[in-house]
Amino acid sequence: MKTPAVENSRDGVSRGPLLLFLAILVIALAQVTWWNVLLVRDSDPNQAPLDAPARRRRIIMVAAEGSAFALAMTSGAWLIFRSLRHEEQLRRAEANFLAAVTHELKSPLASLRLHAESLELRPDDADRVKTYSSRMLADVERLNRSVENLLAAGRAQAGLLVFHPVDLDLSKEILQYIEYNLPMFAERGFEIAAEIPPDIRAPVDPQAFQSVLENLIDNAIKYSEPPSEISLKLYKEGPRAALAVGDHGVGLDPPEAARVFERFYRAGDERVRTTKGTGLGLYLVSEIARAHGGGVAVESAGKGFGATFRVFFPLAAQQS
Repeated sequence: MKTPAVENSRDGVSRGPLLLFLAILVIALAQVTWWNVLLVRDSDPNQAPLDAPARRRRIIMVAAEGSAFALAMTSGAWLIFRSLRHEEQLRRAEANFLAAVTHELKSPLASLRLHAESLELRPDDADRVKTYSSRMLADVERLNRSVENLLAAGRAQAGLLVFHPVDLDLSKEILQYIEYNLPMFAERGFEIAAEIPPDIRAPVDPQAFQSVLENLIDNAIKYSEPPSEISLKLYKEGPRAALAVGDHGVGLDPPEAARVFERFYRAGDERVRTTKGTGLGLYLVSEIARAHGGGVAVESAGKGFGATFRVFFPLAAQQS
């Protein structure tokens, strides 16, 4: 997947800083050449010496050009530094992303293989078959969600996300999702506290809203230690429907909260992080909400105090 904002030449050198450096180099050479021309002209014995006003004008001109040149050099150096720093951040994010994807794909595959081998050894144990089959289905679902997020993130970056909004009953969708997944939540040690009033509707693509739900709840689970409670609250806020998903997990400090919806962004470093994920879930939530005319927000009192993620969609016309 192509990473945005970094365009590489064939030898791997970033074109932006390289072109800027070449432009500054050309300006420097032109400026030095011009000053040499002036110096040679003023040193020519065949030329009449400059009078006082002309010499003063020459000094003012050179000082102004020198100041402008110094300003251009300083600005250029800062822009090059900023570009290289941004490129380094993207490379680090890319490396973290690759490490995360490797983990996300290898872990369920290893689990599937282990359970399949166990079933092959004991095919007549009905209880074991039921338990392992359930776990294998969960691993397959995890793999499918990871692949779907990767594909959706690629389409979002290319501007190719296509939605088919319908007059969707958000209340019904959320309650059905909770009911279907309640055994899984309980098995993992999480309790769902839901405040879902009936018949809150919005023009939203059903599959897109399903993705929003899955990613927000998955994010809450990943960053919380069981046993714990995850809260879901659906309500009207002016002309918008708002869904708030809160947890009692690790929380966010202000710099992390400002970047948490960026593509690939995850706090810390993949080599020391223990939570699963690719850094795409919240990015997709943000892209889906904005594509539907809504938005996202996050609130956290800081590290160790959990976080609440909110997603907004315009209410259906008859409800606004």
